Amino acid sequence: MDLADAPLLFLGLLGHAAIWIGLVNRLHGLAFPRVVVRWLTLLRLIALATLPLAYLANLYIQDLPWLRPTQWTRLAAGLQAYGWGAAAMGLFVSARWGWRQLPRAGRELCRVQSSTSLSPAAELARHPVANPIRRAISRLPGNQSLELEVVEKELVVPRLPPALDGLSIAHLTDLHYTGGISREYFEVVARITNDLNPDLIAVTGDLVDKVHCIDWLPATLGRLRAPQGVYAILGNHDLRVKGELGRLRRVLTDLGIVDLGLTHRHIEISGARVLLAGNERPWIVPPADAPECPDRDEDEACLRLLLSHSPDQLGWARQRGFDLMLAGHTHGGQIRLPGVGALLCPSLYGVKYDCGVFHEPPTVLHVSRGLSGVDPLRFFCPPELVRLVLRAPAARSRPTAQTTTEAEPAGVR
Repeated sequence: MDLADAPLLFLGLLGHAAIWIGLVNRLHGLAFPRVVVRWLTLLRLIALATLPLAYLANLYIQDLPWLRPTQWTRLAAGLQAYGWGAAAMGLFVSARWGWRQLPRAGRELCRVQSSTSLSPAAELARHPVANPIRRAISRLPGNQSLELEVVEKELVVPRLPPALDGLSIAHLTDLHYTGGISREYFEVVARITNDLNPDLIAVTGDLVDKVHCIDWLPATLGRLRAPQGVYAILGNHDLRVKGELGRLRRVLTDLGIVDLGLTHRHIEISGARVLLAGNERPWIVPPADAPECPDRDEDEACLRLLLSHSPDQLGWARQRGFDLMLAGHTHGGQIRLPGVGALLCPSLYGVKYDCGVFHEPPTVLHVSRGLSGVDPLRFFCPPELVRLVLRAPAARSRPTAQTTTEAEPAGVR
C-alpha cells in the first residue's frame, strides 16, 4: 500500500464501522422477535469484523491460488468501490461527530442547576453485584455503572401554562431488574428519588427483565411518593416476563402507580389541566388510546405530557401536540467516547437522540441515560436520576443561581 492510500484506508475503515454500527443501532429500534434481533446483530458484527480484512487482503495479497485472475479482478473492483463509499461515509460521520458536542436545544431550553455523584452501593452492607464475574466487571477502572448522577435541570417548555411554572418531575427509566444488581440497591435509589421532593414521578419503561423480580416492586417503586402521583409505562425488556405481563401491570396498579401504557389520564395542577399519556411502541400497541385524546385547545391552559420508552416516538408525539416527552431506552450509549459521544444506540435514528434535551416543535424531548442495564458496564456515561423543573418562557428571564448549560455526561465535559 502506498503511503498516499493511508488516509483513504483510515476513512474507509471509519465509514465501514459507521455503516455496520448504524445498521445494528437501527435493528434494535425495531420490534422484531428477540431471537431474530440477536442473530441479525451477530451477522452484522461478523460483517463489521471481516470486511476490513478482505479489503486489506485486496491491498496486500493479489495472487490467491483459489481465485482465477478474472474473479480476483471483479472482487478487487467491488472492494475498492466499497472502500470509496465507506470513505465517503467516514467523512460524513467525522463531520457529524465533530459538530455534535451538545444535544440540540440544550443551550436554548435546558440548564443544569446541580449535579451530584452518589454511590448507593456504599450504603449497603454488601456489594450489590453478587455474581463474581459481573462484580469484577463493575470494579473495572473507569466503570461508572454504580455511580449514580443525580441531576436537577431547569427546562423551558415553550407552551407551558404559567400556572405550572416550577412544576418538578422526577424522571426514572431503565431500571432493569434482572437480579444482577440487588434489590437493596434500588431501594436506596427509591429513597433518593423521594428525597428530591418532586411534584410528579415518571417512570419510562424497562422495569423488570426477570419474572421473580416482579416481587421487588413493592420495596422499590412501590415506595415512591409524589403529591401529583407516580406514573409508569413498560418497555421492550418488560416483555421478557412473557406470560406475566398482565401481573406486572396489576402489581404496579395495586401499588398506587398509574399505568399509562394503554391509556391516558387528566389531572389538574394549580388550576391548569395536565394530560398524561403513554407510548410503549413499537413493542406494545396500541399507544395511550390516542384517538380518544381530545384535541388541544390553544386558548386552554393545558400541558400535554407523554411518557415513551423509546425516543423514536417523537414524531408520534409531535403529530398529537405533546408539549413534553420523556423517554429512555438508549442508556446514553452506555459507553461514550470523549469528544465523540455514543456509538451504540438502539434507535432508528442512530445516536441522534442518545441522551439530553431536544426540541422538535411543538415537543420538547428529554432522554435519560437510565438507572441500570443488563450488564454493569458504563464508561463516560454514568446512570442518572433527573429532577426536571419546568419553566414557562416568561419565567426563564428571572436570574437563577449557579446555572450552567447542559453538556455531556460527567467525564466527557
